Amino acid sequence: MPLNAAEQDARDLLDTVWWDDVKNDIPIPVDVFRVARKLGLQVFLADMPPDVSGTLSRDDRGNAVIYLNRDDAQTRQRFTCAHEIGHYRSRTKHKRADLNFVDYRSTLAALGTDRDEIWANQFAAGLLMPADKVRELKTLGPDLLATFFGVSKQAMELRFRNLRLS
Repeated sequence: MPLNAAEQDARDLLDTVWWDDVKNDIPIPVDVFRVARKLGLQVFLADMPPDVSGTLSRDDRGNAVIYLNRDDAQTRQRFTCAHEIGHYRSRTKHKRADLNFVDYRSTLAALGTDRDEIWANQFAAGLLMPADKVRELKTLGPDLLATFFGVSKQAMELRFRNLRLS
């Protein structure tokens, strides 16, 4: 899946499952757990090794399940959940049955060389921090917007850089 499609796929998902008809706007922060449920994904907090952020897999009945590290900060859990939804969307769009992902916090993962991981990160950023909303509110600065969007300061600073707002 092309990397530039991640942002559009996140926006399409927001438009179809998170759209607020009353305000004609996307409510922020996005409840990523509700979005997951609307897609039929179950999300659980679990005890995991410190180097694992989350996993995407199928349970014994074939249902897609996301597990998040219960020891992670809420902002990290939200991003990881959005990231796993990205993997799910990518796999189901391409009719790939394999849903087994373990997202490690390691030096290799941080290098950003795996195309699937880069795509899922871009998708997660687009889902949690829609580009049009970030651009609209950019004058508030990354610190305040991080709180507003329910993400870490680091995630918002990276979003500003990627959108060429800083």
